[in-house]
Order: sequence, then C-alpha cells, then structure tokens
Amino acid sequence: MGRPLLAPLAAIGLLTALLTGCQNEPEPKEPPPSASTPETDLQTPELPEAATAETPEGAEAFIRYYVEVLNYTSLTGDTETLQRASDDQCTGCAKYIDLYSSWYASGGSLAGGAWVPLKVDVVPVDAQLVVVVDLKIESGTLKPDSESAEEAFGESEDQLTFVPTNINGTWKVSQMAPGRQA
Repeated sequence: MGRPLLAPLAAIGLLTALLTGCQNEPEPKEPPPSASTPETDLQTPELPEAATAETPEGAEAFIRYYVEVLNYTSLTGDTETLQRASDDQCTGCAKYIDLYSSWYASGGSLAGGAWVPLKVDVVPVDAQLVVVVDLKIESGTLKPDSESAEEAFGESEDQLTFVPTNINGTWKVSQMAPGRQA
C-alpha cells in the first residue's frame, strides 16, 4: 500500500464523529460531490415516470432517483428535494440532510465523491420492498468547515439498504441501513 492512509481515515473518522446515532441507520460515507459555494446552474433531478409505479421496478427507479438527489444535494446544498423524498421518520435520511446543511453553513466543501450505483437488488420482505444498492464512491476531497484544510479520500465501495414506502402513489425512503439487510 504505497498511498498514505491518513487523509481518507481522517475523513471517515470525522464523518463518524459527526454522525453517531441509530445503529440501524448508516453513518454517511464520503458523500457525493459538493462545494462551499453552492452550484446554482445544476438542475434538480426529475422524478422519472418509472419511479411512480407501485411495483418492484418502480421502487428500483425511485431509489436510483434518490441517489441522484443525494448527489445533487451535495453539489448545491439544496436539501428541499431530499427532504421531500425522505420520510420524516427516516433517521438515516435526516443525517444526510443535516450533514449537507451543516457543511454549507460552516463553509465546508466536498469535491468528487459521487455515488454511482453498481448493482441494485429489489427484495420483497413481508409486505414491503427492500432495495439493496452496491455503490461506488468516487475519490475526492473533504473540507469539513472554512477553518479546516482539505483532506483527500480514495475511491471506495459500499452497500446500503433502503426501504421505500409508497403512500398514495408517492415513494419516500422510510429507512436506510448499511450493508444488506434483506
């Protein structure tokens, strides 16, 4: 291992320290790209028609859209769409909303680190659908606040489990957990 591990470990350590909480909810990994000055020329991701179907395919399309929204939020600091796509009771979702809000409020930034779904599995469990996503997290840099130096982190992979809930034709993420939960 010829590369220094200090910066990625520091980034992961900082994220873990900032976001302790529920054991069944994921600690945010190196989030998607962002900047200390929000990008204003990006378009809010559009919910695809396929993501409105109350089917396993609709749940998969919605979770792929949700990952796009996470990437958009990290680039812009605009949490409105992420909040609308997240159930109010989803503590994992709230951690990401709070993370992006606090980063921008404190003058921090993220560059790189986009989440790219590599594989998506939809698994029926009891009366609900569980969506397991294998993600590639691209390398990037992390600056937690305006006073901190940038720290680089390398490319990594992770797995998250989402539980989307469809109420009256609208999907929302009601749970997020690290790893495969189904």
